Amino acid sequence: MSIDQFQRYGVGVSASAISAQSGTVVFSNSNSVSFGMSAIEPGSYALTMSVNANGGLAISAGSTLISTGDVVISNSNGFVFGMNGQTITAAIQNMSYWNNGVTWDAFSIVGSSSASNFSVQRAFFWTPINATRADLVVSMNAASSVTGQYTMSLGIYTLVNSTQASLASSVTQVVSWVSGSSTNQSSAYGGQSGPRWQSLSLGTWGITPGDYMFGVMFSQVSQISLTLVGSASGNFGAVSLTGGGNISDVLLFGALSVGTPSLPGSFAASQINNTQLVTNFAGTGGQPFIQLAGTY
Repeated sequence: MSIDQFQRYGVGVSASAISAQSGTVVFSNSNSVSFGMSAIEPGSYALTMSVNANGGLAISAGSTLISTGDVVISNSNGFVFGMNGQTITAAIQNMSYWNNGVTWDAFSIVGSSSASNFSVQRAFFWTPINATRADLVVSMNAASSVTGQYTMSLGIYTLVNSTQASLASSVTQVVSWVSGSSTNQSSAYGGQSGPRWQSLSLGTWGITPGDYMFGVMFSQVSQISLTLVGSASGNFGAVSLTGGGNISDVLLFGALSVGTPSLPGSFAASQINNTQLVTNFAGTGGQPFIQLAGTY
């Protein structure tokens, strides 16, 4: 009904206990309700009303209650928030460090292509990581401080299914030295012998949450002795005792049952030797410690 109709027909207006039969009725903005008026024809006016969408809205989190003002959803605890139109989005923030959590034992490895020199272990990532570097702890010794080298390779495999893995990304790096006893010179034997952190530059591995397999391989010449820091037993080792389970049904841990000159493009659970407890890549007891580091 327009305002002039109130006047023309003598309509009274009441609100709560108050009644207006004459004079000017004023609609006042209050309680998050706003009023307006516009002319629709000479002598006739239309009354408008709008409700503030934030009126009466209350949000509580923990012991805090907000009933007025702006609510801000802040990035914290690994979550990143955004807004697309009128939709609030949330994403898990990338982590910058990960390790496979194996114990720090020491075990020797086999480095010839005629024996198994490719170990595999299963890993799960709960949050994303943009890994730019991988680290292992390697102890190298040679019969004499002569010129030499060895090659280390790391691959990450996605799970095609429960028994098949496919190579997603890989890196290979050569560690070399010349004769010399300086322990602070990476190009000298003294700077590479003994236990050392060895890093592999990954560029950027964008790893999303999910199941993966890691594959580690070393190639060496016969006069070099290599020892890795990792789990020689316990965490990954399995003993060949009589039982009812068949661990080769799924991808878990172990070593490739045949020698390989390079990282395979894929492998199956049936190709993994995980039935003995030994301390080198030819069996299953030895699994290296691996850590990844990257950007936020």
